[in-house]
Amino acid sequence: MNTSATSTFLPTATSQAHGTNHSGDMGKTEPSYAVLKFMESFCLISSACGMVGNGIVLWYLGFRIRRNHFTVYILNLAAADFGYLLCIAIETVQYLMQFNVGVQFGLFLFLDLFMYGTGLYLLTAISIERCLSVLCPIWCRSHRPKCLSAVISGLLWSLSLLLNTLGYVLCAIDHSSRSCRLVLIT
Repeated sequence: MNTSATSTFLPTATSQAHGTNHSGDMGKTEPSYAVLKFMESFCLISSACGMVGNGIVLWYLGFRIRRNHFTVYILNLAAADFGYLLCIAIETVQYLMQFNVGVQFGLFLFLDLFMYGTGLYLLTAISIERCLSVLCPIWCRSHRPKCLSAVISGLLWSLSLLLNTLGYVLCAIDHSSRSCRLVLIT
């Protein structure tokens, strides 16, 4: 067999499709690429299932069940988790389709971090509220304001938006390392 016939059958660097990794074997993709695609697909499926679950919680707590101070927190937490999973699903679809627009990806990353931070803050508020209801049950039943859960939830949404906006402005736009570090530590 001559060398010109073998060169037509072997893939070259210019003949590979964009976004594919080939090992030395013909037609086999590298395991890292296959694992990455599997993980992205799993992420998309799990975020879709999570959105369905959080949607059911939002529907029940929003329209079917009478609200108390804990259900207000859970309703806000389900909304934050739904938003987080929606952003993750959109980012995953963008990645799988190799459609990565910088501004649009940055917007979804900002919303992703905003929803994630809000969910963490709400989990902290739920834990503090549960501790107070166990440690001071009489105060919680008689002296606790009725709208305290809604006010705290609104303040936590605002705090998360403020911190993420500051972080985006100081770290992505201004590039001042000291201020960026302080916001990230906060």
